[in-house]
Amino acid sequence: MLKEMGETLLVCVSYITVEALKAHIEDNLYCIIGCRVEALQKSAFVLLKFIYENFILPCDINVTEEDEVRQLIEDF
Repeated sequence: MLKEMGETLLVCVSYITVEALKAHIEDNLYCIIGCRVEALQKSAFVLLKFIYENFILPCDINVTEEDEVRQLIEDF
């Protein structure tokens, strides 16, 4: 039965929208990854990967060595 639940999660990819993400679906998927059922873990991983590839914008951080040294000096 849990294997079928994992397969059902994979079908949900076509229903994920920005509005659905506001309902903390991502947090729930992390909880599922923490369970001990391999089929559910794999399904949750695939869904999270889909969410990150399609809805989360990548971060472009341009940090130079000088900026890192300056930040380390400020921290200490």
